[in-house]
Amino acid sequence: MKKGYLKLSLLMCLVVQLFTVQAQAQNVHQQLLDASGSSASLTSIPDSMKAGFVQAAQSTPGFNQDMLTFLTNSIDQHFSVANLQQNLNDYVGKRISADEAKALLNWYNSALGKEIVAAEKSAGTPQAIESIQQQAQQLFSDQMRVAFAQKMDETLGLTNMMLDLQVGTAVAIAQGMTSLTQPQLAQDSAAMRQHVAQSMEPMRDNMKTMITVMMVYAYKDIGEDKLKAYGDFLSTPACQKFAKVLLQGTRIAMETESQRWATSIAQQVSAMTKNNSVE
Repeated sequence: MKKGYLKLSLLMCLVVQLFTVQAQAQNVHQQLLDASGSSASLTSIPDSMKAGFVQAAQSTPGFNQDMLTFLTNSIDQHFSVANLQQNLNDYVGKRISADEAKALLNWYNSALGKEIVAAEKSAGTPQAIESIQQQAQQLFSDQMRVAFAQKMDETLGLTNMMLDLQVGTAVAIAQGMTSLTQPQLAQDSAAMRQHVAQSMEPMRDNMKTMITVMMVYAYKDIGEDKLKAYGDFLSTPACQKFAKVLLQGTRIAMETESQRWATSIAQQVSAMTKNNSVE
């Protein structure tokens, strides 16, 4: 009896340890996404989608205020940033090992890492965007930081990331609008994505310029030695792998959540149609 109890106790301890290790591994990936600013970058997507619908309402015949209100309310109620973040976390967790995540996290938690991420976040605020527009010519005269920003874009594929996120947001907007009138077409996200990506490709050069000037603004108060250290970190295989995983993970997270959201819209429209027919 005692031996059986001992075996059961050891087995339970082993199971607990396995779950603890798994939870710690998942936690370190979430910490990495938080520390690098990757999770926070997803929080603006719902507002971007709403702004897209407002533009659509102004330029699309037949897109009335009731449709706009329905879609913006649907974003608030059914489009989940938490789902986006969890989907990205899951994707990263399957492709970045716990040891790799810890090594990257160590850098982002360093004094320089925190300074860099804080500077990058500050460059994305509405106030900063206004300042960037006013100071663009002056910022482009900073040849050292312009060269660094361009090298950073080349190393990490920042233009590709930004363009891909814009495409994902535009696809979500298209899915939302299509779900109101042709729900079956809204499910074909691959075809929509291909069409939207082709239409946005001409924006690439402008987006590259925008990223360069934003990075110059972000790093304007960070010294050359610190930027060199940051550049060395960006060039490491681990950081480049992380950047590629982030790009693909963000795309898949966006596609998954947009599809779920579009489906919910189609279901709401179907339910309203049935109710109206009954009445």
